[in-house]
Amino acid sequence: MTEDDSESLSKPEGEICEVEYSWKSSKKASLVGKSDALVFDFRDVRLSAIFLPKKVGQKFVFYSRETTPEHFAPLLGMNTFFDMSMTYLPSSAVFCPYGSFVKKRNNKTVRLKAEMQSLAKRKRLVFWLASKCSTHSGREWYILALKRYIQVDVYGKCGGTVLPKGPISHLTRKYKFRIVFENTVCQQYITERFYEALLDRTVPIVLQRSTYASAPQGSFIAVDDFRSARDLAEYLNFLNANESEYLKYFRWIETTDVKLIPSCTCQLASALLSGKLRENKSKQLNLYEWWQKSNDCKFNFAKRYA
Repeated sequence: MTEDDSESLSKPEGEICEVEYSWKSSKKASLVGKSDALVFDFRDVRLSAIFLPKKVGQKFVFYSRETTPEHFAPLLGMNTFFDMSMTYLPSSAVFCPYGSFVKKRNNKTVRLKAEMQSLAKRKRLVFWLASKCSTHSGREWYILALKRYIQVDVYGKCGGTVLPKGPISHLTRKYKFRIVFENTVCQQYITERFYEALLDRTVPIVLQRSTYASAPQGSFIAVDDFRSARDLAEYLNFLNANESEYLKYFRWIETTDVKLIPSCTCQLASALLSGKLRENKSKQLNLYEWWQKSNDCKFNFAKRYA
């Protein structure tokens, strides 16, 4: 298999996979004929790829962990170029989400009293970390509205404090709430920010509730449950002043574990070797019919509630 140098497409070091496979990151055309599958990251794929030679049985895989409402046009010329998909959409041949929810192995309810006590003692209220300040979802407009009624600490390129690359658990664990608005509001599009917030035991604030239907019930707050940013601000202040109500957002940790999925190379190898692919193998993937229509992205969604 070949791929670009995307971190999320690399083979994790020390990975335990039920099948053996080799994975090489390269852009050399000479390797095309030596691969069982070629993975194309939509951010880097070029129309010239349609001229690549293809051996019998080889799979060309469309890969994306991002939505494409603003970037789909260049791919129209490759509408039937790909054989299968590997994306965050559950309908993909290889489902590749940023994380998952797993029931705890023990059947007993685990009361994490010490952890609960520490959560309630957090002094800072809410923060937002972002590097893209003008977005398809219009999230920046909602942040501006929310800041009129409550203090929101903003980090990254959209704020006054740029953080070094790497984990931010040391920051997250100082706050009770973390805003995890996505660049785009598309059905089932959940990035690592949401899972990281849960792992760091802060309450994530999202834009559209239905997007997070797979998450544990009562684990997050959704903007579209409130008439305005002012109403949300009042609710956050209420939770901040009422410990028992705030801690209800952590009941899920008694029964559920959160796991990050940094890469899906093992899942792809397993699917290829087993032949258990979800898409119709009798025809090539129609990228427009499947990908663009499945996303159901909403432009400037956040502005409706600001």
